[in-house]
Parts: sequence; C-alpha cells; structure tokens
Amino acid sequence: MAQPQPVKILEVCRVCPPPDLAGFAAPKFLPLTFFDLHWLRLPRLQRIFFYEISSPSHEHFFDSVIPKLKHSLSLTLHHFLPVAANLTWPQHSRKPILNYVDGDGVSLIIAESNSDFYHLSGNDFRKATDYHPLLPHLEISKERAKVMALQVTVFPNCGISIGFTSHHAVLDVIEDPRGAEEVYLNAWLNHDGPNNRSLMVMEFEVPPGSVRGTFELSREKIEKLKKSVFVNIDEPKHGVVHKSTFSVICGYTWVCIAKALKIKEKEAMFVFSADCRSRLKPILPATYFGNCIQGCLVVVETESLLGEVGVSVAVEAISKAVKRLEDGVINGGLETWISISKAMQSNNQRPVFVASSPRFEVYNTDFGWGRPRMTEVISIEKTGAISLSDSRNGNGGIEIGLVLKIEEMETFASLFAHGVQVL
Repeated sequence: MAQPQPVKILEVCRVCPPPDLAGFAAPKFLPLTFFDLHWLRLPRLQRIFFYEISSPSHEHFFDSVIPKLKHSLSLTLHHFLPVAANLTWPQHSRKPILNYVDGDGVSLIIAESNSDFYHLSGNDFRKATDYHPLLPHLEISKERAKVMALQVTVFPNCGISIGFTSHHAVLDVIEDPRGAEEVYLNAWLNHDGPNNRSLMVMEFEVPPGSVRGTFELSREKIEKLKKSVFVNIDEPKHGVVHKSTFSVICGYTWVCIAKALKIKEKEAMFVFSADCRSRLKPILPATYFGNCIQGCLVVVETESLLGEVGVSVAVEAISKAVKRLEDGVINGGLETWISISKAMQSNNQRPVFVASSPRFEVYNTDFGWGRPRMTEVISIEKTGAISLSDSRNGNGGIEIGLVLKIEEMETFASLFAHGVQVL
C-alpha cells in the first residue's frame, strides 16, 4: 500500500506588491555590491518557524489566516520591493542586478500536513529530510534567480509552519573601500568560466541518515562555562581575551563537534560572520536591512582542540579573531572570504560554520500567534554549519542547532551534556 504523503499542496500563488502602490519611488533596478557578491553562488538560505495554534481548523485556516498573511506579505513587498524582483546578470552589465518590473512577486505555497507537529517542533532527534516537504522551491537558473519563496503549512488542530527559501546575495547598498567587488566578480566569472555569468548556486547533498538536534544552554550554564574556560587562559601571556557569550558557546560547541566527528586533519577550521554595521565608517544604523557581514576564519591545531583544555584553546582563538575586527572589518576580510570559499568547495574537511545569530531574536517573530514554538535554520544540513539563536524560553539562554549522522549526533549529545553537567 502506498504511504500517505506528509504534505498536500493546496494552492500555489504569487503575491505581488499592491498594484496601486507599485509605482512609488523605491528603486526598481539595484546592482549588487561587494557584500552581496560573496554569496552569489553559495547555497540557498532556508528557515522554518513553527507556531502552536489551539484550533487551526481547515475552514479557519483558509477563511481567516491565509487572506491575512497574503495581505500582510503584499504590503511588506511594497516596502521591500527588491524581494519581489529577479536577479539577473545581463551581458551588458558589469555585475549582477536585481530588477523589478510590474507584476513580479513572491511565490507562496499553501499546504496541509499530517506529520507530527510536536515531534517536528520538539527537541528530540529528527530526520533532516522530514523538513523538506515544508520548504518552498526557489526558482534559480543560469539566467535568472528569484529572491525568496514562502510556504505556509497547516497541521490541523495543532499549529502552522512558515518556511522560506531565499537567495543570500540580495539587498546591500554599501560602498566598496578596497576593490573587493572586482575580485569577487572576476572569481565568479572565471569559476567554470571564462565569462561565466551563471546564477546557479552550489548544491551540497544531505548525508544519508542525518538527523537534526537542538541543544540549549541556560544563562546560568553559560556563566559557569565562562568561568571554567578562562581559568585555563593565561591572559598576561596571551593578552586580554574578550570574555563573550558568543566565543564561549562557539568554542564549546566546536570542541564537541570535533570530538564527535573524530577529525584527523592537522588543523581544524571554524568560520563565523561579524556584524559590520557598527564597524564601518560611517557607522550604519542598527535598522539597516541587507548583507553587511564579514567572514572570520579561525584555525587551530587539531591536537590542541581535542586536548584537555581544548575549549579554552578554541575560545581564545575565536576571541582573538573578534578582537582583530577592531582594526577594520574590511582589512584582511577579502582574503578571508576567498579562503572560506575555497574551503567550502574542497573535498577535504570543511570548516564548522556559524549560521544566524541570537541578535536576530527570532523567537520574537510574532505573526499574531505569540512566540514560535520552534524555529530552525534548515539549510545548515548541507553546509555543516551550526545555528545559534535566542532561547524559545526567553530566559537569556542560547539554542544551538546542528545536523549530523545519528552516531555522530549521539556522541555529540553525550559530550555536550556531560561538559555542562560537571560545571
């Protein structure tokens, strides 16, 4: 007997900015800049929000929820018109452009699922592939790429999920102080080139048997972890180390992953993105909307990382990388991005990346149903990244999400739990 499909597609539509507002003075032609160009062919970004709703009946879902969401999305596109645009790279254009014409919009899928809502939005290990039916496909070809697609899925009498897939190379307007734009453009043109203007993004397969896990560190555990880590760092010898929550959580997670994966390479690599808004001249406001991040590559000897004080080694290395940003986020950043891109395409061990940030406060994303029950960065399953977010409990803690093979995940979970239990 055929197995029932976990998701039934009920409607596929396109939501456009309001026709009576589409002619307002926002730019309809937007060239990409250097902060965008790094992401041009890197994997799509995918995230899901789960909301628990007491009685999302089929009738209520279609008569009330969906019309409001469509209307809200349409009004939002009025203010963020490039999201409805198409990314192209014409022969006459020196670089890719976002181009909006009347009638462009965002693909929206409406679906219904009979999957276990509480399992998918819980903390137990979950199959990575279980989330794929809840995500929309983003249209990308060599000649044209959409910016974003959305899918709203109802779980009758349980809740709703909102999944989105987006192109990372959008929405920046920052001037280039070091000629990074030319370097990125030439690199992409010569990648499988010459003069390769393809917009196709890299595709990485999800390893078979992969599962998703979500782990939380409370504020109390984070503070205890800080104290235990910095006991082993000789600041008079190595200089003042920035005792941040970010460096401690990343260092601790990095060591647990390295041990779970039993890495053999001589050096281990860790990559995080720094927020450049307050580090540029002039400083950009916190409300700036667009790519404005700089990649930071951290490299340590694997033997040290796996050693008795490995967490302290990792935290110190990450902290020093953060401190180097004080000299300017652009200085040296160009070479770093190129090194990271090469590492991503290598057949050897990839770096551990960090996706998202607690600063986004994703658990404050309220569409009228309160805080999300769960939100996950799904795209980390293909890049080997970990995701960081604020805690759903609102207690000042941090959530860490990752995808590993089941045996590796079980080892990671044991290491992660043991390390904080003995504090």
